[in-house]
Amino acid sequence: MELRQLRYLREVALAGSISRAAESLCIAQSAVSRQIAELESELNATLLRRGRGGGVLTETGQRFLEGATEILAALDKLRASVSPSRKEPQPLRIGVPPTVSPILLELLTQSLPDPELPVRVSVVEASSYWLRHRLDNGDIDCAILTNPVSSRSLHLVPLWHEELFLVGQKMPHVAAGAVLDLPDLLTLPLTLTPRGDASREAIEAAFAARGLTIQVAHEHEALTLLRELLVKGLSYSILSRTVASTMLSRDGLIAVPVRGLTIARSLAITKGALPKELMDRLAERIQSASAKFLA
Repeated sequence: MELRQLRYLREVALAGSISRAAESLCIAQSAVSRQIAELESELNATLLRRGRGGGVLTETGQRFLEGATEILAALDKLRASVSPSRKEPQPLRIGVPPTVSPILLELLTQSLPDPELPVRVSVVEASSYWLRHRLDNGDIDCAILTNPVSSRSLHLVPLWHEELFLVGQKMPHVAAGAVLDLPDLLTLPLTLTPRGDASREAIEAAFAARGLTIQVAHEHEALTLLRELLVKGLSYSILSRTVASTMLSRDGLIAVPVRGLTIARSLAITKGALPKELMDRLAERIQSASAKFLA
């Protein structure tokens, strides 16, 4: 049993429906429904009678909510009684794509919390695609996403833009300082992230806008596998600057910029997870760390 399940049930009782409760909590309706279903399964009891007009607590649900409300009130009182003269750092679950981890390693592990940004972070590493799902399900509080789409439940803070590069073994036909155009990539065997990934979608959209069809020989979500393919000369890949910079110091790989290919990184924060001043400070810290890395 988790505290958030108690809070979700309380919110449904107050709102009168799962959809209105989800809107109030700024999370996906499916997340609220799933958590209450898991709670009912654990208790082996029906707490909520679901209908087209909303959700109504059963008698068992009413009794359970009375006890849950006492628990939540006691927890709030306990929090207020601890170190009243000094605020404890706020826990913050942040999602980070593996491609961005090198930028934020020092910031997240050594620089936080501090007096200006009193948050204690726990880090979840996954692709932007899966991080967005975890945000919608309420599993994390914020995440760095690639080309995110705004929604009512998320507050988006733009962070930086990155060029995309063709990365592979030495390319004798490419002059030093050259910039490739999209047609130059059509005959190359490419390894890209699977469809659904934001970077893959940006790449395919750029080709489609020119009336071109990209050839994908392999798909991957593992950087170790990708590096092996590139080092052995079996494939090329289109990668962001953050990824390319971690690969160029070894194995003879080079990176050539591709004209017209960029991605945007943004900090997506579940509304209500952080006060605005802390959101702005966190975004500023992340932007500063990225500027040093990408310089």
